[in-house]
This record gives sequence, structure tokens and C-alpha cells, in this order.
Amino acid sequence: MHVCAFDHILDRFSNNSLLFYRQSCSQLIRICRRLAVFPDESLHDAVHKVSLSRFLPSIAKDALNQLLASNGIVVKPKSYKANELQIQVLPDRENPKSLRIGHIEEAVRQDSNPVLIPNIVFHENPKQTEILMEMLKDYQLGEHLLLIGNQGVGKNKLADYFLQLLRLPREYIQLHRDTTVQSLTATPSIVDGVLQYDDSPLVKSVRDGYILVIDEADKAPTYVTSVIRNLLEDGQMVLSDGRRIVSKPTEGADDVEIVIHPNFRMMVLANRPGFPFLGNDFFREVGDVFSCHAVDNPDAESEMYLLRKYGPDVPEELLLKLTAAFEDLRVLVDEGLLSYPYSTRELVNVVRHMQIYPEEGISRILQNVFDFDQYDADSKEMLIETFQKHGIPVGLESEFTIQLGKQVEVSEAILTETWTKAPQEKALECTVKSQPIVFRGGWNVTPGVARDLERSEGRSVVFSEQLYHFKIPTRGEALDIISTDRGTLYAISTNPVTLHFIDEAHRTVRSADMYEYFPLQKAPPRLRLAFVRTRAGGRFLCMHNPADNSFLSLDTNKDSIVSVMLNGLAPIQSLMDKSLAHLGYIAFFQENRSNVIVVDFNTGTQYVIELPVQVSGFYMIDPRLWLVKDCLNQDYHLVYASDANVPMPDRIQHVSVSGLGAKAKHRLTYVSQSVVEPGTNNT
Repeated sequence: MHVCAFDHILDRFSNNSLLFYRQSCSQLIRICRRLAVFPDESLHDAVHKVSLSRFLPSIAKDALNQLLASNGIVVKPKSYKANELQIQVLPDRENPKSLRIGHIEEAVRQDSNPVLIPNIVFHENPKQTEILMEMLKDYQLGEHLLLIGNQGVGKNKLADYFLQLLRLPREYIQLHRDTTVQSLTATPSIVDGVLQYDDSPLVKSVRDGYILVIDEADKAPTYVTSVIRNLLEDGQMVLSDGRRIVSKPTEGADDVEIVIHPNFRMMVLANRPGFPFLGNDFFREVGDVFSCHAVDNPDAESEMYLLRKYGPDVPEELLLKLTAAFEDLRVLVDEGLLSYPYSTRELVNVVRHMQIYPEEGISRILQNVFDFDQYDADSKEMLIETFQKHGIPVGLESEFTIQLGKQVEVSEAILTETWTKAPQEKALECTVKSQPIVFRGGWNVTPGVARDLERSEGRSVVFSEQLYHFKIPTRGEALDIISTDRGTLYAISTNPVTLHFIDEAHRTVRSADMYEYFPLQKAPPRLRLAFVRTRAGGRFLCMHNPADNSFLSLDTNKDSIVSVMLNGLAPIQSLMDKSLAHLGYIAFFQENRSNVIVVDFNTGTQYVIELPVQVSGFYMIDPRLWLVKDCLNQDYHLVYASDANVPMPDRIQHVSVSGLGAKAKHRLTYVSQSVVEPGTNNT
């Protein structure tokens, strides 16, 4: 983009009353220099960076995005992946010559004073590695750096580790509300009982070419920070003893002038403006002379990197719960419901405590962090609700309770009835017809973007059989849900008909609209699900609509769906038996009808078995052994295969019942697979 056009965009951006910070010419130059040196940079990201949009109100941020979009400045994909960035010290960390982060490389200073070089413990993670790379770019451009963010997000760690990697000597000064211009430029000390003033860290850094780290810059009065602006912008400052800091020497003024060393840089750390820090708006007053970096809490992946390093013996599941809980707390902070920004610092301290004192309960450890919030009833309630949602007890008023199901002891089993094939009756033949499965379609089903489930842990207050619960995002009624052997859940809901895919960990859900397969009707379809596994490794999710006998099969390996034609059923409601779906068989029958339909997914064959009785109940014990109940006398019949080579049952025989309940009309609710053992005599 041409500079004049870009200048016009920034002018419109500055005059927008919804945006708080007016962009200066120096910020325009900074953006252009950065784009010139690093052409793969995104102009969209550069404008957001100089605007510090991370901390803008949502209305102002939306206005900025609309302004950029209207001028054709769109988001540009990054040329790298944050989780693939690596920090490399070449040739090795014992003998460093250069530093490389991603594709950015910078020489390591060799003549540094080792006493002034930070030496800290820093656990590298993707998010903070990306921030270090951005800082390295600005350092190569000769910029002074401003790291701004909430407390506890790692600003000091980033600054110190950056200097440690490049072996840059550091002078440190921390500002506060009582800081004056004199205390900024001179440090009092007593030598031999006499008070004298020595050069402050600022003066030493300017003179010797050190990096000056100014911490808590937002706490100092604005007239003090304006001195910093004059030094960086104009390159001069007058000291209290009459000396002057200048960017270029003047002839004959060696004793009263301190020339700014070419290696001098300033790295300023400040909290974001506003509540709860209540500091001055350092960015608005001085921000345009710095290259600004908004430092936020690491993302979940990066935070887990850190926590695993600080707590290697802490269970992974607990670390995930803590990370998710703190993420929810930060969302509440952004929404203005909580005032204290719970940062990575608090989370790391909790995990370090658990690592050192594993016998101490998590509730007690967290109490040390949230004691202050006990005095605010609303904040306390939100904290308790957030942690209980993730199964972490904290600040509970009552004792932990246990509510498990009652154990009922039963006596030894007593044989009350014996069911056998009636010996006095002859087996009747059944007509078996077979044909290849007929289907139409082959449409692709594309689930939507994965969304996080609002999962609430079930054992945070009461210990019961329930591990957790969550709500499926639907406007209608949940019709059916089924679980696979891998833990994946599939659910079908109405208004409109939607199929939901829930991952194995039950953390995210994706949804696919099924309206075109089940169009709007007077009454919503009462769909039923079955999950079929075949011997060849096929995995099919089947959807059956009993009202019109429609049957859909979704190949979960290919995400394609077909409609299976069920031949042999009357145009009335049908019922599905999925008890042998794990073996590849699905059966269908209709009350007061004699046909049973079996779909064999293993061989791709559909069977129609015509029974000599009308069916009121059907139980599939084995593919070649069934139990059916007739409509006329409510008697049970055994349907079995007459020969080992017959794929489906072709004989039916009345079941004789002897024992205590021989004359009772039974209603079976469950038939165990091991009760009737298929054999040659089928008894």
C-alpha cells in the first residue's frame, strides 16, 4: 500500500471519536519501517499493534476493524505456526554467538558485563516465544520496547529472558507514586557519613550503553514520565547537577555532556490502564515513542507447557481443570463481572505449591489465592460456581457429601422356570429372501466448527456416580444419543433436525444440519440411532425414522451418508432392534405383521424373513437365533437356523415353559447373550 493512502487511513482512524488514542507520525514511520524490513508482516496486525487494540473497549475495537475493512486492510495469515517456533542459541548455549527465533536472527553481544546480565529460570512455551520473536524484530530496528499488560502475565520474565538470550547488560529501576525527576536521574547514598548523589540507573545506561528496564511505569506521575519521552524523542535531558544528556557531542563541552551510547535501549513495563491497577495511562502519554507489545496470559496450550514444567508430578487431568477454570475467570474479568485479573502468576504459584506439598488439598491451596474475594458475596459466588463447574472444590460452606446408589444384596439365584422348544410340536419353516442392500445417495456430511461444551463436573460438591454433565446446543428436543466404543457420542435433536458429534473427551461438539434428509413435518420425527461396526472395520452411524421407515447410514470414516431402502415393510410404523449392531446386524419388525427385515452390513445383504406368526415382540439373541412373541396368544417362539450353512433363521418352534410361572404371560425387558447358548439342538 502507498504511504499516502496509509496516511489517509490513519488520519481517519485518529479522527474517529470512538477511538481513544490518536496516532502520531512516529507511529506511522514505525509501521512503514517494520513493513519495509519484514515484508511478510501484516498491515492489519501492525495497526492493531500500535493501537494496543487488545485493551480497547469492544465498541472501539469494532470501529477500528470496520475502518480497516472498509479500506481493504484485512487479516493476513501468518507465515509461521506459533507452536512450531523455536528459540535457538547458536552454536550452543555455552558458547553463544547468535540468537535465532523463527526466521529472525541476531548476534549475541560478547563484551557484556556478566554481573549485569539476568540469569533466570524461564520455561519456553509457544505464546511467549512468539512475543520474544516480535521483540527481537523491534530490537533489530533500534526501537525502545514497551511491554504492557495485566499483572502476573510474565512481563518481567519476558524482558529478563530476552536480555539473557542476547547477553545484554541491564540496569533496573522501579517507579512508584512518589517518584520524582530527581530520583529518576540521581540515586542518594551515604559515604563516610556524608550524603552524596550518584548517577541513577538511567544515567548509567545512557552513558555505558546498557538496557534500562523501567518497571511499574504507570505508577509514576505523568510529569516524570514526560521526561522519559523527551529523552527518547529529542535525545536530550538536563540533570540536577548541571550536566546534560545529548545525542550528539558539542565541542568543548566534554565535562558537562553525557553522550547517549549507540547501544542504549529502554525497555518499559507497565500495567494496562484503568481498574483495578488505577495507574496513569502511560501508553496515552508516552506510548508513541515506543514499540508497544500487548502481553496477555498465555493460551491454554502454552499455559499447559508452563504448568507441566512447574508441576511435573501434578496429575495432568488436574492441570487441565485448573487451566480451564482460570480461562473462565479471565472471561468474567473481560466481561466486567470480576475485578481482579487472575493471571498465570497465580496459577503457577498454585501448581508449584501442589508440587512441593502434594498432601495438601487443592481447596486449601486455592483458598490462599481467593481469600480476599471472600468479602464480596457476588465475587465469591462466581468463583465457587466456576471452580465447581470444572470439578474443583473451593470455598465451600458445607461438608463434602457422598450420594452413591444403594447396594442391595441379593440371594443366590433360584431356578423358577425352564424354557425349551415344545417337544410335542413340529418346527415350522420360515421363508427367507435375500438381496443386496439397495441404497441411493452418497452425499457428504460436513459438521460445523467445533464449539466448546459447557461441561460441569459432577463430583465437586457431591460424590456420586455422575462424573459430569453438559448441555447439547440445540433449540429443540434431544431425540436419541449413542456412544461408540471409542467414547465418541452422537446425538440427534429437532428444530431443525441436527446431528451432533461430541469428541472422545466430551469437551467439544460439532453439529451438522440434517434438514434436507428429514424435512419439516407436522410432528417432529422420532428418530433413533444405532452404531454399527463390521468385521472389516467399517463404522456406520444409522438413523431410523419409525414413522415412514426411512433409514440413513453415515459412514463415519468417510463422512458420507446414504439412504437404505428397506424392502418388505408395510407402510406403517416400524421398530428397530440394534442389540447386535456391534456385530454388523440391524433388524426391523412391525407389530401385528409377520415380516422381519435384517440388514447385514458385513456382507452388504438385506434379508426378509416371513414368519408364520404375527409379531408383537422381537429379541435378537444371535444373528441365527431369535426369540419372538406372537400377537394372538402372547406366546414365545424360538426362531433358529436349521443348518450351519444357513445365514439366517429358517425354522420357528413354540417355546414350552415349565416351572412356577408356567401359566403367566411374561413381558421380557432384557435377554442376556449368555442365557441361551446357540448350539446344534438350540435348547
